[in-house]
Amino acid sequence: MLKDSFDVTFRGGSSYRTYFEIPNLCPHCGEKMSPRYCYGLSRQTHDDRDENNAVGLLLQCVSCEKYFARMFLLNQFDVNGAPKEIELSYNPPINANIPENIGTISDSFSKIYTQALQAKQAGLDQIYGMGLRKALEFLVKDFGIYLHPKAADDIKKKQLGYVIDKYFTEFTAITALFKAATWIGNDETHYERKHPDKDAETIRRFISATMLQISSRLTSDEAMLMIKESAKPETKS
Repeated sequence: MLKDSFDVTFRGGSSYRTYFEIPNLCPHCGEKMSPRYCYGLSRQTHDDRDENNAVGLLLQCVSCEKYFARMFLLNQFDVNGAPKEIELSYNPPINANIPENIGTISDSFSKIYTQALQAKQAGLDQIYGMGLRKALEFLVKDFGIYLHPKAADDIKKKQLGYVIDKYFTEFTAITALFKAATWIGNDETHYERKHPDKDAETIRRFISATMLQISSRLTSDEAMLMIKESAKPETKS
């Protein structure tokens, strides 16, 4: 990082010069450099003491000449006494639409599934399908462990197809989703596709339907537990 002073223009036209820590690596070309300052702007007034008073700097790489922006909080400071930087991300937030109670049985699924969607957003279509396949395996196995906790070790060690056939016999509809999604997911990881008319989006649709069914089962179990607890006789002191 480099520490240098730049002019900041505030609402109303006033301006003053202050120090900022800026990157010495271009986010575009990766070259080490001292960027060219173009402009500094804040929508607040100069004397605004709000801790969220922010300023944006427009900088230009001297190597590739591409522009990039940095954002800082003028009234919050880092360990070096410079305005605290706000991390910028140009990726819109992803709504994975994962039912909240899914996380109670498979936190790993939620993380992997969201990362798979992030890969798609970044244009990594070859990674997207593989990520969905991994997410599916965690969801199936963690749900299996929820249903059959005594068989946890067997479920963790065995292949996904075996787990589906052995531990989900009472769930005909959900078993079909599991199997179909697994087959297509395997296509995403193998050289030759067995189902060329299906793609990663098909896996995602099947996973979405699976999540709803599992969530419904978890909600039903929660209701049954509440009823059982209510039916217990009160103990007299």
